[in-house]
Amino acid sequence: MHRQVFLMASMGCVVDLVTGRADALVIAGPPMGYWDVAPMPVIMSEAGGRVTDLGGGSVLTGDMTVLATNGPLHGAILDLVEGLPRSRDLYALDDGVRHGGGRAPTQR
Repeated sequence: MHRQVFLMASMGCVVDLVTGRADALVIAGPPMGYWDVAPMPVIMSEAGGRVTDLGGGSVLTGDMTVLATNGPLHGAILDLVEGLPRSRDLYALDDGVRHGGGRAPTQR
């Protein structure tokens, strides 16, 4: 496994995964809809990879978190992400430190 982590906001990282430029893709906070994750099982299985939610369950019926891997690394990475904060509320992942001196955004 590579010792670098790249943070990408694009679903283009699925292409990096299936072409071998990346080993895994973890999505654990950004709001994902069913339409965002629905193609992943087909794409990943056709490429020889595997995709689940972060708990190891179906990505289509889970909490809309995603772990997509090259296949062989899936179990090891599931162990690594166990207990990782997951929330559709982006502020739930806040480290509690206020940057820039501003107030925390009010949740609606």
